[in-house]
Amino acid sequence: MILIPFVGVNLAFDHHNVEIYAAFVGAGAREDSGLKQKLLALSAGKLTATQQRLLPAIYGELGYFDTMVASANLLHGGLSPLLGRGGLESQLLERQPHGNSYSFSFIPRSAEKARADLFQALLHDADRRKSAFAILGQVEVRRMEYGRPLGEPRHPMIESGEPWPPLRLFPQS
Repeated sequence: MILIPFVGVNLAFDHHNVEIYAAFVGAGAREDSGLKQKLLALSAGKLTATQQRLLPAIYGELGYFDTMVASANLLHGGLSPLLGRGGLESQLLERQPHGNSYSFSFIPRSAEKARADLFQALLHDADRRKSAFAILGQVEVRRMEYGRPLGEPRHPMIESGEPWPPLRLFPQS
């Protein structure tokens, strides 16, 4: 529950309210790049419990590739709501409608920059390593299901000289 003292309002962020708030804030952030950047920057700092619930939902609403990287900041080893309920799909797949019907096909979108940023985190940031690997793995699963966009290489960052997947970072016990 959040108290907004100057207004005297208490907000309880249950599942329904989180979605409504995230949709509202996400719509504002899509219109205001400064707000979007502030929201993405929040992921790098220490968050309250409410912020930890709200940010993944807001990032899911944004649907930008930057949110994949920001979400890795939030994860610290676990999975996030970004990976469920269409969050990652909205960033990796575009809905292409069929004529005037209500049906559509999923067309893969390129995510080269986000994948390269996540690969860098995987290689150089021990705190986000497992999270970045989990997101990159989910991207690969979506690529196997829906195909890879033309020109997007399988390796997230071939110029790094590291193999994909970098199994040396996850030694078998």
